[in-house]
Amino acid sequence: MHLVTGLTLMVALVSLLEAAKGGARRGDGTNVDVHVIDTGVDVSHREFQGRAIQGYSDFGGSSLDDNGHGTRVAAPLHVSPKGMMPAGSGNEFIVCLKAGTTLAIAEAHMNDVKRMMRKMKQQGKTAKNSRIDKMEHVGNGLMFYTISGDASLIDAIRNNDAVEMIEQNQVFRICQQSCPTGTFRLSSHVSQYNLDKADQRGQQLNHRFSPRGDGTNVDVYVIDTGIDVHHREFEGRAIQGFNAFPGERSMDLNGHGTHVAGTIGGRHVGIAKKVELVAVKIFDSRGHGPTSGILDGIAFSVNRAATRRDKTSVINMSLGGPKTPIMNAAVSSATEQGVHVVVAAGNENQDACNVSPASAPGVITVGATDAYDAKARFSNFGTCVDIWAPGVRVISAKPGYRFRPRYLSLSGTSMASPLVAGAVAAYISSSVNVSHDPASVKAAMISLATSNQIPRLDGASPNKIVYIGC
Repeated sequence: MHLVTGLTLMVALVSLLEAAKGGARRGDGTNVDVHVIDTGVDVSHREFQGRAIQGYSDFGGSSLDDNGHGTRVAAPLHVSPKGMMPAGSGNEFIVCLKAGTTLAIAEAHMNDVKRMMRKMKQQGKTAKNSRIDKMEHVGNGLMFYTISGDASLIDAIRNNDAVEMIEQNQVFRICQQSCPTGTFRLSSHVSQYNLDKADQRGQQLNHRFSPRGDGTNVDVYVIDTGIDVHHREFEGRAIQGFNAFPGERSMDLNGHGTHVAGTIGGRHVGIAKKVELVAVKIFDSRGHGPTSGILDGIAFSVNRAATRRDKTSVINMSLGGPKTPIMNAAVSSATEQGVHVVVAAGNENQDACNVSPASAPGVITVGATDAYDAKARFSNFGTCVDIWAPGVRVISAKPGYRFRPRYLSLSGTSMASPLVAGAVAAYISSSVNVSHDPASVKAAMISLATSNQIPRLDGASPNKIVYIGC
């Protein structure tokens, strides 16, 4: 019989016992009894799903846990999944506080953690270079902070009552499938097939674009590599908003963000030609960025949106990585506070429910089609995809060339998502009677979409191509 007196040790022991029975695989504790010698256990707690029982009490009265120590469940720790690169040296973590946490409780928690860090450093129980960043919040929703430290420090924080979950900081990437396929000037012979398809049904193009709205009074936050705000496509409607890289200029040094912004609201290549575009730079020149920076960008966008009550706000996220609870919680928190969030489905040709933020509730997840309305070979699919849009060889703005603007062609769900973000902005601005509630707008976009146009689509994916025509 194994006797366990510490929760962290208990969890480790269950995994080891299961692994010993079933090989190298870490298990779930099936067929293992754990005797918790402590202050008792609240066996009715939902966390235990009926798997906890009262065993023995050394006191003649109640067997309930009147102290709480025996019942306390450590906050879950999510480490970087296989194939995902941890940020920094791998010792950076994002701590998410429980829903409903007040600012006062959050401040008290931060002070507790700082005192604990100082004490552990003095006692040599954690690394001297452990540090903690300031608390961030997504409007009135998700509250989080980033901390660097070793396992002993993270274990201690997991057992704090205010903590909901902890996740290892990891690197996300843009959802661009191909390298640029040429740089050129825009001219009459260059067909904007993605715009042409968005305002008509069927495969026959009429070489005209007549959307039902132009995006007036809508802010779109482009969470990406930045925007070349001086590009003529934007006519002075694009501004620098946030930069997660203090050592790198705010301008777009990659090209991805400018291309995405062009599809959303460019004068010639965009869907909603009157939107105001806000650059939220969370990727570096390589198109890489940590979870913490993306969360900071979401927080900036939602908090700024809250100060602009006369505007409707949309976020576009042409990015992705393996499914993570904190990323999904952040974007869902944004939609709960009235911000419309449109995201790329991803380019791994897999179930979009496996990736973030595509799998998050409340967002509009966009898959990519080609010029013939077929599913793009790279696009993710499945029930987490809400709608499809052209994402192969899409022409949009290229940064630089201020006086002689240039354009380039890119492919990816990164190119499909901004088309839908622009369509959302156009729809919202089309009438004063349109509901601005994210759930209502999402339902409207799906209802307006062209049905059953994509051939040989898997049965789980919705057969809906975006439509924003009059």
